Amino acid sequence: MIYLKGHSGEKEVHLLILESANLERLKAGQPIRSVDKEVAVFWTPDVVWLSERIKESNGDMAKIAAAIEEARQRPEKPSPRPYHEPEVKHFDKPTGL
Repeated sequence: MIYLKGHSGEKEVHLLILESANLERLKAGQPIRSVDKEVAVFWTPDVVWLSERIKESNGDMAKIAAAIEEARQRPEKPSPRPYHEPEVKHFDKPTGL
């Protein structure tokens, strides 16, 4: 894994470059974290289901963590999935950080 932090204009950019062994680890349910712990990468076979649970969590990190674990155990959905417009959800005050 290679992890870089830098800037593009005024925005901070984080790059996380994975190798095949990292992908196997993700599929086995083990998250990958950057050395500085600012970035965590998870894999789920059903991102649409997980997205809905995250929206319902109101930023409660315990609920999000439980949803990630449950999503990891769901059956894999076939590809390609329908396209969904990107959505940004801002929580008033995430909890459990």
